[in-house]
Amino acid sequence: MMRIFLIACLLVAQLLSTGCHIRGGEPSQSELFSALEDQLEHANDRGGIKINMGNAGAFRDIQFNLKLHSLTKHACSGANYAYTCKVTLMVSYPPVKETPEMLDADIMVFDGPGGWRVVE
Repeated sequence: MMRIFLIACLLVAQLLSTGCHIRGGEPSQSELFSALEDQLEHANDRGGIKINMGNAGAFRDIQFNLKLHSLTKHACSGANYAYTCKVTLMVSYPPVKETPEMLDADIMVFDGPGGWRVVE
């Protein structure tokens, strides 16, 4: 009995020390939302997205932040820890577009030590 307890403790300690995820399989809709939201927040923290709207020497940069309102997962393909998922997003990008709009997209995600992350 003591031997079984020690083996169980060693297995648990090994799993905890590796920091790996035990989930397996493709990401859920909420995991995809969190991963993409984290990615957009990171981009926004770096100053958002800048577009040069100039022509013939009259340059003007417009800066805007992306806001993810919702995400609907349709399908994912891949294996192990990397998947490409077809999703529909509701996003806005103030001050250019305040009203959310629907976009179909494919996003690639990886399940690493910190959880699901979008691959750029």
